[in-house]
This record gives sequence, structure tokens and C-alpha cells, in this order.
Amino acid sequence: MRFSLHSHIGRKLASARVLVGASLLALSPVLGWAQTATPYTTSQNFEAANRGGNLHYTATNTGNNPGSARLYNLSSDNNDSPAESPQYVGATGNSFGIENPSASNSLRTTQITFDNVQLSSSAITSTMVFRFAAFATGKNGGLDNTGSLVVSINPDSAKSENAPSAYQDVLTVRGSADNSGTYWSFNNNNALIPASGGYNNPQVYTATSQLATHYTEIRVNLNSGLLSQAKVRITLNANAKTRLLIDEVRISSSSPLPVELVRFTGEAQEKNVALHWITASEKNSDYFEVQRSTNGETFAAIGKVQGEGTTSSISNYLFTDRAPVAGLAYYRLRQVDLDGTESYSPVAAVEWKGAALASFYPNPSAESITFTGPDGVLQYRIYNAKGQQVTMGEAASGSTVNLSAVPAGMYLLELSNKGQRSVQRFVRL
Repeated sequence: MRFSLHSHIGRKLASARVLVGASLLALSPVLGWAQTATPYTTSQNFEAANRGGNLHYTATNTGNNPGSARLYNLSSDNNDSPAESPQYVGATGNSFGIENPSASNSLRTTQITFDNVQLSSSAITSTMVFRFAAFATGKNGGLDNTGSLVVSINPDSAKSENAPSAYQDVLTVRGSADNSGTYWSFNNNNALIPASGGYNNPQVYTATSQLATHYTEIRVNLNSGLLSQAKVRITLNANAKTRLLIDEVRISSSSPLPVELVRFTGEAQEKNVALHWITASEKNSDYFEVQRSTNGETFAAIGKVQGEGTTSSISNYLFTDRAPVAGLAYYRLRQVDLDGTESYSPVAAVEWKGAALASFYPNPSAESITFTGPDGVLQYRIYNAKGQQVTMGEAASGSTVNLSAVPAGMYLLELSNKGQRSVQRFVRL
């Protein structure tokens, strides 16, 4: 059984698993995902924020200020379009995009990141198709060589969005090099040339008024047997006096319904972090390993929850991290089948602000740290980013611990006293 994301709950809640834990174990490698040949399409038409289909998204720079990214109504917002730009035809309702009303060369940028989607593991290509329009909002406006639309793919949903090289650009559509600007509507009457790129075949296209290469429909090949899952991001870079819009996004694949993961969330509580996930169905599921990271890249296991085996009913799971990391931490699930096959869920970020059992200073530290806290003896353990113990010992409040034997890097400091325990991050310079 391998994860797929499920967008709604349609059956009665059937079972629940509850487990608590906070042990630190080693990270296991990522393997592929099993697939079944059940074709499906997930879509987003932006008729309402995240309610225009079952392909949900997040966007940066959202708001209603001039130049911000937002939903554009194709009727009312058409009144803002001057004579230089064609009419908003070929689409109805809302589209999503960004406008740059400035006459300067500085870009206005937004990124639209769509939920992780399971893809076919066969040679049959999974595709993403959407419509793209560019408008001039003033004289000499329109897409030029500084503006662009960029489609990027993150093939590992378990990797943090901010991790280096998480996304690879696979398709770029930009304006002409003569800076004259070009524009077209969703129903461009010129020759339409669908743009197609792929994870193993990055492409760059130039839209020019002279050649009428206006890419109203964009088609991206998400994989050719290379990817089993992907998160797709569209970046819109609007140059001066230009509005860029996308609409009718559809991702199609001849793939899953393996383990349908409906939701995976984390909630910071007074003393714990509660993790909750729901599966709509499971096939040959053995167990879920809960993993945590302090940097979004290197994860270590902190507990294990038994799976349901094979079931077509909805299952609820709860795991409590009773020794959370102070500050921002990242959680994910490693799902293991009965045959040992494994896969990973998307990452959930949780910021825990509970009071620490004890404190220390300085942080970062070059040579030593000094403890402050309750009376009595503190037991401490220091773990590296992989969850491996580096050193341990005991210290009283006000005492100093030498870190000369600890290499430079980021660590977790676990403190215990009278049955209580807390984990904090620190940096060794």
C-alpha cells in the first residue's frame, strides 16, 4: 500500500489508532510507490479559493493590493483592461494571477503550489494541463523577456518546500527579447502551439507577437515512468504593466488508489504536539512510522503506529509527541507495507511554544553551554540531525558543559528532571 492524497471524506469513520512516543531512531531511505491502474483527474478552476476543484493549492503574495496575487473575476476585472489588451474571452468566472501596474522594470512575483499528486509508475505519461493568458494593462505593457511563467516539479513530497533543489524547473514561457511586449487572451485567435516540457525534458518557449506563438494551453509531461508522485509549482513573474493569469488546471494520471491519505496535520498543545491523519482506504498496510525533523531535510523516527492491513473503510490515527522540539519542527509519515515496501507522506510543520523544562545559554555556542532551571540534577543527551546520540551526562543548574568534543552543526538537546523531559534545538559553532 502506498500513499495517495484523497480530497474528501465520504464514508463513516470506522476505526482509530492512538499511540504516544518520543524515541529517536535512524532515518530509512526513500523507495518508490506501488500503483494500481485506476485513471483519474484532479482539477482546480479557481472559482473560489481552494473550492474550485479537488486539486488544492497555496499561493504566496496573496491579497487585494495593486500588484498582489489574487483571484481575478473575468467579468468585473475586465473593466481594468485598457484598449491595448484583448478582452477576457474564452473563460468564465475567476482565474488566478498577478498584475504589475508599475512602469519600472521590477518584477511582481507569485508562486502557486499545488497539493502532492500520485502519478503512474508505468511509461504512460501523467500530464498537467492549464490555460495561460497575458495582458497589457497600459501602453507598452505585455509580457517581455524579463517576465515569465515557470512550471517546477518537486518529486519528493516528503522534502521541505524550502530545502535546496526541492523543485526542478521543467517549463518556462517568457516574452520576446525585443522588449516590445506581447499579450493574448484565453481565446487567442492566433496559432496556438501547446507547450510541453517534462521532468526529464526541460523546455523554454518564447511568446512573440510577430510569430503569434501565444501559448493559451500549456501541457506539461509530469513523468515518463520516472516519478511516482509530484508537487507542481507555477511561478508567475509579471513585468511592468502586465497581468498574467492561469485557469482550468488539470492533472491526469493512470495511477493510484493505493493508501488514500485524506489528511495529515499537526497541532501544538500545552505540553505536546498531536499528529492526526486519516486514510480513506488501505491495502496491505503494516505500520506507520512517525518521523520528525528540525530542518525539514533530515528526519528521525519518534514512534510507530500499527496500520489497518487491508480495508476500504476510513481510519483515524493519532500520535502524540510528548517531548516536542521547542520552536518549528517538521513531521512526516513513513508508511510500510507487509512486504516491506515503504513510502512517505507530505510534511506537516508545527511550531511548539511550550515552556522548556530548563534552559541554557549561549545559543549558538562556540565552546560550552550553561544550564539554568529547576533545582536538582538534570540528565542531558545531545543528538545530531540524524537522531544519533553524540554525548550524554548530568549537570546541575548553573553548571557548564564543555562542547569541545561536539562537532560544529545543529543538534537537539534533551533534558530530563524528575520524570519530565523537553527537547530544544541549538547550534554548535
